[in-house]
Amino acid sequence: MILEIATFHIQEGKQTDFEAAFQKAKLVISQSKGFLDLTLQHCLEIPTKYKALIHWETLEDHMIRFRESVLFTE
Repeated sequence: MILEIATFHIQEGKQTDFEAAFQKAKLVISQSKGFLDLTLQHCLEIPTKYKALIHWETLEDHMIRFRESVLFTE
């Protein structure tokens, strides 16, 4: 299993919009071959910071099958 960690710094006051957009993105990402799970963590100390934890079956599922697919651009 591969864990991808993505960090996001969101403009102050846009956190709710980001969280809503992220839920839509999760629906897209979850369609990719090898996708296992995705969670969004919100930093308590820095309210504009988020981390996404995405679990993939293999490195190829993340780096090739997803990143080179139409889903990635969506």
